[in-house]
Amino acid sequence: MSNMDSPSQEDPRIQEITLKYFNEIASCKKELETMKAKYRPLQTQLDISTVRNKSLENKLADCQKKLEAANKKNASFHEDYWKLVEVEKAEEMEDLKKKLEEFQKQHDKEIGGKDLKIQTLELELSAVQKKSSEKILELQEQNIKKFSGKDLEIQQLEITLAAAKKEISERKSEEPGQLHIDLGKLYVDLQEAKKPQETLMAQLAAKDKEMENLTDQLEAKDSEIQNRTEKIENLQEIIYDLQMTKVAKDKEIGKMTERLADLEAELACYM
Repeated sequence: MSNMDSPSQEDPRIQEITLKYFNEIASCKKELETMKAKYRPLQTQLDISTVRNKSLENKLADCQKKLEAANKKNASFHEDYWKLVEVEKAEEMEDLKKKLEEFQKQHDKEIGGKDLKIQTLELELSAVQKKSSEKILELQEQNIKKFSGKDLEIQQLEITLAAAKKEISERKSEEPGQLHIDLGKLYVDLQEAKKPQETLMAQLAAKDKEMENLTDQLEAKDSEIQNRTEKIENLQEIIYDLQMTKVAKDKEIGKMTERLADLEAELACYM
């Protein structure tokens, strides 16, 4: 048996097959090492991508929290601000309404007083005119009686009549002057009565200016809110871009994972 195995071990064909087998094994091992060497950078890149993806997810979550907080704060600020504006506006309008009513009452009262004074002056003027007419009639009657007497009495009556005419003339010249004085006083009173109305108009103009300033402030606040809204929209666009980047990275990682699975399956064939 020993003599029979010895020639077969020395058979060149067996040695050739054995050598070829070992060479193939060595080649497979070398190819396996090469595949492992190619796999290492991919694994490293996958690890880096995983870390970056985790960092992006953290940043995205942080941005989302900040955005939600900003939205809540902005909504709360906007609601509180407009409530405050409405309250202040209602209070100012109520205060202005009360002041207008007070001014109107005072104005009506003063105008009523002036009207009463005018009526009183008119009555006094009418009384003076009536008294003058009665005096003239009385003098005329006296003159008629005196003219029926003696010449002396006639002369005396003429003198009295002349004096009466003079007095009447003086009264007539004085009365229009007094009337002018009364009318002048009445004009001054009317001018004084106009002053509260002018003051009221000035106060109304000041209130209009104040309302205009308040409107400007509201427009400025609206502009500020608009700017904040634009900033939030820009932040939302950035978040959207980050989300799209994450989706693209996820797709890239998915492809890399599939590629690694193929490589692992391919390597498994050599193991």
